[in-house]
Amino acid sequence: MRQVVCDTCGRTVLLPPGETGACPSCGSALSAPQAEDQTQPLAELVVAAQDDGTTRPIDPTALPPPPSQSQPPVAEASSAASGGTPVWPGDPTTQALPADYAPPPAPSSGASQPAVAAPAPRRGRGLVLSMLALMVVLAVVAAAGVLASAHVFPFAETQPSPTATAVPAPSPTPTGPPGYVLYRDAQGAYQLYHPADWVVEPQGESSSTGIALVKPNSPAGMAILQQPLSGAATNQALVDMQFQQLARQGTITNRQQLADSTVGGATWAQGSADWLPRQQGAVNEHVVVLATVHDGQAFVIELLELPGAASSADQATLDAMLASFTFLT
Repeated sequence: MRQVVCDTCGRTVLLPPGETGACPSCGSALSAPQAEDQTQPLAELVVAAQDDGTTRPIDPTALPPPPSQSQPPVAEASSAASGGTPVWPGDPTTQALPADYAPPPAPSSGASQPAVAAPAPRRGRGLVLSMLALMVVLAVVAAAGVLASAHVFPFAETQPSPTATAVPAPSPTPTGPPGYVLYRDAQGAYQLYHPADWVVEPQGESSSTGIALVKPNSPAGMAILQQPLSGAATNQALVDMQFQQLARQGTITNRQQLADSTVGGATWAQGSADWLPRQQGAVNEHVVVLATVHDGQAFVIELLELPGAASSADQATLDAMLASFTFLT
């Protein structure tokens, strides 16, 4: 070892021959000359042991200014020869470290110190928490939607759902007997079956409309009239009005009131009478009148047949036609 005296602060430092270093007290650069003799005098070791920085005062005014940031001083710790206690390099007071301090091992010569990367900010935990919070919010929204649809949360309903309006199922269309054909009202109010050879003739006067289904070469037939309902007319009142109309066109005899009947799913009032038209050569006819109110309209049906023929084929035909009558509205 070579004893080197710092030109700045006057401290004596031991350096290997030919090596450079920094003063532990002031940081000034030091250089040891090449060794001429490998045996160091004992006096130098004694002086080095006595000059450990703790017994020799240092003049602070003689210290150089701190090194700039661009050129940091190379600090190198040295051990005092007196006790082997390490000191902080670069500290002008050479304050001693605790006795149990163990300095890190010195790196081997020529080995480069690996650069220690600055720790990256710990963002992984925050990202995980954000994702968990988002999943919780989505789960709550989905659960609220399910519960609202199940009416568990009444307050979640912005407006009541519209109530479905029940649509009445149309009455089943009856099947006509063999040899019958279907007639459907032009206004879509009703339909029925009649014998294929019967003639359909339009009927009606003033505001009423209707048809007459007439058997060829016979007074037998069926007339169906419909007109707007005036006032609070009842089924029986409609029957009476129709007999009054027949009385203006002929002579009414043997008037009878009959029990109500069900035709096309509706209840009809009915009555019967014998009627002789005023036309020349007319014969006496038996008339049955049925009347009802349906969908704001007055419906009247007249059945015409010869008197005393209640058990005849014409009566059976008229009964079959009535059984096939169906309202379409």
